[in-house]
Amino acid sequence: MILRDKWEERACKYQNKTRGVLFQGLPDSINEMINQWHGAIVQSCVVKLLPSKAHVVDLGSGYGRMSDIIQQNIPDSMLVGLDFSYNYCQAYAAKYGSVVCADIKKLPFLPNHWDGILVVTSLMYIEGAQCKATVDEIIDTLKPGGVALFVDPGFEIIKILRYFFKILGKKTTDGEGFSQYSYLKLFENNKIIVVNKGGNAMFTIFLPILMLIHNRPIMIRFFCKWITSFDVYLKFYFKYSLHRWVLIRRV
Repeated sequence: MILRDKWEERACKYQNKTRGVLFQGLPDSINEMINQWHGAIVQSCVVKLLPSKAHVVDLGSGYGRMSDIIQQNIPDSMLVGLDFSYNYCQAYAAKYGSVVCADIKKLPFLPNHWDGILVVTSLMYIEGAQCKATVDEIIDTLKPGGVALFVDPGFEIIKILRYFFKILGKKTTDGEGFSQYSYLKLFENNKIIVVNKGGNAMFTIFLPILMLIHNRPIMIRFFCKWITSFDVYLKFYFKYSLHRWVLIRRV
């Protein structure tokens, strides 16, 4: 079964649940914590750098969980989603209107077009040298001064966690993430500067405890607020983070 078919199956099964676009082997409450951290990074690091009426594209948009943050904070923004799952495109279109059903490796956009680009857990499905070429193409579609946020899993911690938590090995779509060094190599491009970078190191440290209390909503809410605030504030680009992020600006 090709990757697109796998994603159509996954989109039909999970629809607008975070498990559909994050870790299928983790409890919903834990995936929601990851989702809230992603949103906090978009709000604290991206939103403040965008102008009013910003043109923003969400690459690998799924049902639009990150576009929500842009719409809430910049109501007059011009949002476009892109996903190669027809089912996710339908879900995105129902909420935001503008969506393109296409492959992130073959972007149908002109150069120098976007004020902002979100690429959250999408590069992880692109192999080898093609990933660097895709990042370079994404950069070309940014306007001078435009910003792009990239978020992907850290390969080092995924490997360890799959050994101790076999449930993390459950997946129906390919994608392994990046090492700390190889992720930064993707952004070696003289057209950009790296504005900031970080990861969810505190969340990763507490993950074993969170797994034990995942069905206790009051405790999860407490930990979520505290851990998310810590990870957003520190912006700690750590080798053993479940997810890492890089924010770049086009010069």
